[in-house]
Amino acid sequence: FFNLSTIIDKPFFGVIDFIVSLIELISEFAKILSLTLRLFGNMFAGGLLLTIIGSLTVFFVPGLFVGLEIAIGAIQAYVFSALALTFMSQATVSHHGDGH
Repeated sequence: FFNLSTIIDKPFFGVIDFIVSLIELISEFAKILSLTLRLFGNMFAGGLLLTIIGSLTVFFVPGLFVGLEIAIGAIQAYVFSALALTFMSQATVSHHGDGH
């Protein structure tokens, strides 16, 4: 992320590049934290829903919610993997025009 050679060559643009690189570094950690908290929140909410519904109703109703949780879990797994794939592909893309 850090391009320190431009600070010497072009001081104004070098400082701007350094600030942008700090923002990019923060955004990389924010992506990881965001995905982690999203997955935790969804799993925690589903478990809490099953616990509350299971303690308040009879056997049939929690069974419906277990099926709903399985469907929602599959959707969340798809979304989580799509977001992770997108972030990984952005991290490995070359931004140089030399075509390597």
